[in-house]
Amino acid sequence: MIAFTRTKDPTTDAELATGNATGAPASRLRKLSWYANRLRSMSAAEIAHRLHERFCREISERGSTAWADFDQGDGPLPALPRVPLDGDVATLVLPQLESTADRVASGQIELLGQRWPARRTAADWHLDPVTGRHWPASVYCFKVQFRHDRSMGDAKYLWELNRLQYLQPIAALAKLRRDAKLQEFCLTEISSWMEGNRPFNGLSWATGVEVALRMVSLLTVFSFIDHDTIAPEMRVKMRACLAAHGNWLARFPSRFSSANNHLIAEAAALFVLGTLWPDLPQAREYADYGRRTLVEEVTRQILNDGVGAEQTPSYTAFVLEWYLLALWIAEKFGKPFPASVHARLKRAGEHLRWITDAGGNQPRIGDDDEGRVIVSEGYEGDYVSSVLSCLSAFLGRPDIAPPLPRPGLRNLFFGYPETAGRAPKGVRRFDAGGYTVARKIIGDRNVMLVLDHGPLGFLSIAAHGHADALSLWLHIDDQPVLVDAGTYLYHTGGSWRDALRGTPAHNTLTLDFANSSTIAGPFNWSHKATTWALSGTHPEGPCFAAGAHDGYRRHFGVAHERHVAHCENGFTVHDTLTGTLTASPQVEIAYLLHPDLEARIDGDRVIVSRNGGPIFSVCGPRLNVQIHAGETNPSRGWYSPRFGEKMPAAQIVFRVAAVEHREFVTKLVLL
Repeated sequence: MIAFTRTKDPTTDAELATGNATGAPASRLRKLSWYANRLRSMSAAEIAHRLHERFCREISERGSTAWADFDQGDGPLPALPRVPLDGDVATLVLPQLESTADRVASGQIELLGQRWPARRTAADWHLDPVTGRHWPASVYCFKVQFRHDRSMGDAKYLWELNRLQYLQPIAALAKLRRDAKLQEFCLTEISSWMEGNRPFNGLSWATGVEVALRMVSLLTVFSFIDHDTIAPEMRVKMRACLAAHGNWLARFPSRFSSANNHLIAEAAALFVLGTLWPDLPQAREYADYGRRTLVEEVTRQILNDGVGAEQTPSYTAFVLEWYLLALWIAEKFGKPFPASVHARLKRAGEHLRWITDAGGNQPRIGDDDEGRVIVSEGYEGDYVSSVLSCLSAFLGRPDIAPPLPRPGLRNLFFGYPETAGRAPKGVRRFDAGGYTVARKIIGDRNVMLVLDHGPLGFLSIAAHGHADALSLWLHIDDQPVLVDAGTYLYHTGGSWRDALRGTPAHNTLTLDFANSSTIAGPFNWSHKATTWALSGTHPEGPCFAAGAHDGYRRHFGVAHERHVAHCENGFTVHDTLTGTLTASPQVEIAYLLHPDLEARIDGDRVIVSRNGGPIFSVCGPRLNVQIHAGETNPSRGWYSPRFGEKMPAAQIVFRVAAVEHREFVTKLVLL
C-alpha cells in the first residue's frame, strides 16, 4: 500500500475550504489545471448549466443546515420491502453476516483495506484512516477541496465509511437472531452519523452518488429492524434525515459529462424513496423523475450489444444493481418498468456471461473502486458474478447465470439461480461496445481471450476508462493470466493513477512509452484515440479478432492495427503500424501477468508458470524480450488487486530489434 506520514493536523476548516492549507500552491495549480481540462471537454450548453448550477449551490449555502428543517413529523420509517430470512439462501448468507457483524460490533470497521477507530466520536466520521487527518465537518460540502488538496488523503476512504453500508449485514443479522443489541448498535451508529454530519456540510454530501448509496443503506437497515422499539423522537430525526437526502438529490442531479453511473444512482434512489414513502410531499415528483430517467438512460449507459458504456465490467454491475433495486421495488408495488428496460438488462447479462470464466472471474477492464448497493461483507471479489446471479434469477434467464458465487445479502432481495448457465463457446464480436471474445477449449483447458477495439469510455470525459486500445485479456480455466493493471487510487493517486491507466501498463503496443489517449487529470482526457474494428482477414490468413486505433497518428504519423488469429494450441497476435512514421520511436509490446504467476526467459520465448507448473508461453520472433516487475521511473510491472493496494507483477516486454520494422508478431501458446 501507499505510505502516508501520520502527523498532527494543524489545518482549520476555513483553510481547507479556501485551499490555504499546507501545499496550497500545488493544490491551486492542480485546481486551475483541472478547471482548464474540464472546460475543454464541455459543450456550450454544459458550460451554461455549470454556471447556473454554481449559482444554485451558492444560494443553497445560505439555506437549511439542520435536521429540523426537514421535519416530517412522526410516523412509520420508509424501508425496503422485507424479505424472507428462513430459506436456503438465507442459511448460506448467514456466515457472512455473522463474520461482518462480529468484526464491526467489536469495533473493527475495515473498508477498502483501512480501519477506523473502535469507538468513534462525531468528529471521526470525517477522519481519513490513512493520513490521520480530519476533513472539515462544518464547511459547505461544495467548498471542500477533495479534488485538489491531496494532503488530506483520498476522499474515497471517507465516502466508503459514510455510506453506512457496513450496517446492512448487522441489521439483517439482528432480525435473524432477534438480537436487540445488534439493532441498538445500528441505531446508535445512525444517530452518531447524524450528529456528526449536519445537512449539506462536509465531504459526505459532496457528490450525489454518495448521498444515494447512504439513503439505500438507511432504507435497508430500516427493513430489518423493529420500528416499534425506536423512540418517537428518534423516528422523527430519521425521517427528517431521509427527507434531507431526497431533497439534496433532487436539487443537484448529475448532468452532461457527469451523467454516468452517478445519474443512475441518483435517479434510482429518488425513485425508491418516492415509491416507498408516498406521504412525503415530493414523493410523486421523485418517483416520476426517477422512473423517467432510468427508462431514458438504460439505452445510453448499456449499449445495444449489452456492453456497459463506461467500458468497465465492475461499473456495469454497479449500474445493473441499481436497476435491479428499482425494478424489484416497482414490481412489488405493481408498477413494473417497460419491457424494453428488461430487454436491455438481459443484453448486459449476456455480455457479462460471455466474459465470465470457469471460476466466475471477469477481465478487470477500466476502473474498479468496489462500489456496491446491497452489501453483506467488506471486500467482495466476486461482485460482478454476484450481480449477474441476481440478474439471472430476477429476469428468469438461467442461461446467463455465472458459475455460482457465494450467495450474498442482495440475493435475498433479487433471487439466486438454481444452477450455473452453460459457458458460451465460439467467437462473438460486440460491435457497439468494441470487444471481441473468443471462448474455446485447447487440450482440456477452457480458454477465454478478449480484444478491446472499443471507445475509451463514456461521455466527454470518459472518467473511468483506461488507455487500453487494442489490449488483450487472457483467462485459462479459472485463472486470469493476462490482466489489466487495475485502479489503485483515485484523487490522491497522482503519478500512480496515471501510470496504471496508461497504455504501457496494458497488454498492447506502445511507441516511446506514450499513451494512446492523453491523460488530463484523474478522471479526464485531453485527447482520445478513435478505435474501430477491422475485417477478419490478414495478409497471413484469416483472423477472428481485429481492430485499429489512431492514438499515435498525431505524434508519430501512424495508426496501430492488431489482428488475432488461432494457431496450434494458442493465438498469434499480429501488430502493424500503418502510415508514414514521422519519428523513430521505440516500439514495445507488453503483456502483464497476474501476480500469482511466474515468468522466466527461455531463448526467444517466456515460460509462464503457476506454482512451478508451466501454463503457457509467450514468444516474439525477431524481438528482444525482458521481464519487469515492481519497477519505477518508469513504472513497469505493477498490479492493483483492489482499491488502495498495489503489488509487483511480472510484465513481459518485447522490443523491436530494428526500427524500420512495421510488423510484429507475438504468440501465446498453451503448454
